[in-house]
Amino acid sequence: MYFTIRVQERNGEEEYGYDFLIKADNIEEAIKKADNHVKTWYTDPNAAYNVETDEYEFFGGSITIGYNGPNKTTKKKFTDVLIKQYTVE
Repeated sequence: MYFTIRVQERNGEEEYGYDFLIKADNIEEAIKKADNHVKTWYTDPNAAYNVETDEYEFFGGSITIGYNGPNKTTKKKFTDVLIKQYTVE
């Protein structure tokens, strides 16, 4: 099974979004993989999790990372969305 997540990175001045495809057997495994991916975004396995904002904080809270999902999908749907999003005609 495949799931997508949309990761948001905020540093106080800029905001960035990234889409990722996660291969997992079920939604619980996808959540664990998504949490681990976001938690180690800046290779910091001890990143602080902020319960109020539902985000991980790095560098003393100056950068926060959160995500939406996971949402069930297929490889084809995921690549079709990326192709449509990044194609310039």
